[in-house]
Amino acid sequence: MNKLYVFCALVFLTACGSPDYNGNWTSGGEHNFSAKVDGTSFNVFEEGEIIDDCVIKSPGETISKLECGPDIFTMTLNGDTLKVTDEDGQSYTFLRN
Repeated sequence: MNKLYVFCALVFLTACGSPDYNGNWTSGGEHNFSAKVDGTSFNVFEEGEIIDDCVIKSPGETISKLECGPDIFTMTLNGDTLKVTDEDGQSYTFLRN
């Protein structure tokens, strides 16, 4: 019976997975930003120059906190679309390259 529970848990975890923020991202819309995510590092670029170096808190979660100096953002992933929202509700959308 225990093997059945383990099997069901593995199937569930495999199907649900966890978000993979890693990779290169390009902003859409009016903002001309790009980002590179590697583990817990979130680097923001504008025209190829790094403008912010942030830290991702709990990167395996569906909704993660992003700390960029004193600023805190909420980060969510939906497929190849990454949405970053600041404390005032201003959001930035990035698409996976």
